[in-house]
Amino acid sequence: FFQAEDGIRDYKVTGVQTCALPILDNFLSWLVYEKGYSQHTQEAYKSDIQQYINLVGETLEFTRDRIVFFEQVLSSRGMSQNSINRKLSSLVTFQKYLHREGPVKTIVPIQSFMMKKKRRLPAVFSKEEFELLLSHVASSYPYRDTAIIELLYASGIRRSEEHTSELQSPCNL
Repeated sequence: FFQAEDGIRDYKVTGVQTCALPILDNFLSWLVYEKGYSQHTQEAYKSDIQQYINLVGETLEFTRDRIVFFEQVLSSRGMSQNSINRKLSSLVTFQKYLHREGPVKTIVPIQSFMMKKKRRLPAVFSKEEFELLLSHVASSYPYRDTAIIELLYASGIRRSEEHTSELQSPCNL
């Protein structure tokens, strides 16, 4: 356990052994009161950091081996790379806080352990599919609707972005 000047704190949350580091409480308060993060974000940081501490031990020392071990355990549990990167991002913020407050003298570049996100290529219409789409424009304003469809297609707008746009009449253009 980490022995701080104000003593050791050990508590349980929903039956899971949590961190005995008093500085974690200070960090979580800092997230809310200084950074303006929400309670939900604070809980996510707390969960991520506690999971790291439970796996590698209660220490303020971040090492390459500990970070790699943490990442491998999460990956072996089937966690997505985006979730692992989010947890590592929590550790980056915590480590920077510890460095600023003094307990950590050197910073391990945790960001270098984050993997690139896998990006899927968007599905696009073939020329024939696009022409078929245009041939089925049936509305009170076929020229306007055809122009809007061509504009959206040419701009590369995503389907989700298109659905949220408010193009109901020529006045909204």
